[in-house]
Amino acid sequence: MEYPIVLGILAAFFACVAGYAFGLKKFFPEPPPKGGMLEPRERMSFTEFHRTRSRTIHSSSQNPVLAEHRRTA
Repeated sequence: MEYPIVLGILAAFFACVAGYAFGLKKFFPEPPPKGGMLEPRERMSFTEFHRTRSRTIHSSSQNPVLAEHRRTA
């Protein structure tokens, strides 16, 4: 076989495979994620993010959960 004939056969083969793959994707789209569609979060400035984060961190530190040491007999 000549070189251009082999290249033509390979090009035709990969064109068929690509067409088959695009056809499958068109008729069988991917299902949505299990958690549902993700909604984009509203944009927040860097300083606002740190203000809200520091409020949640400091408010939880006023009520610390202390572990008790258990003695085994």
